[in-house]
Amino acid sequence: MPITKEDIMIEANIFGPNIGSAKTQNYNNPINHVHLKWQDISKDVMKKHWNVTLTIEIMAINKIQFIITTSRDIHFCTA
Repeated sequence: MPITKEDIMIEANIFGPNIGSAKTQNYNNPINHVHLKWQDISKDVMKKHWNVTLTIEIMAINKIQFIITTSRDIHFCTA
């Protein structure tokens, strides 16, 4: 489905500007880095789950976005 410039202009007229995005952006403050602490994992767990695939999806509930992650094979889900 091709989208033209006119389609984008019509969408902007229908929904208006993205005010939420403009409110949350802050360019003056530096981003704090996350410091990780590595922990030992038992050899039994590493032997069984040495190759884990992590899937990530964005889900919206009542226009609030959540990041959902699921680990294949061990079926561990986070939100």
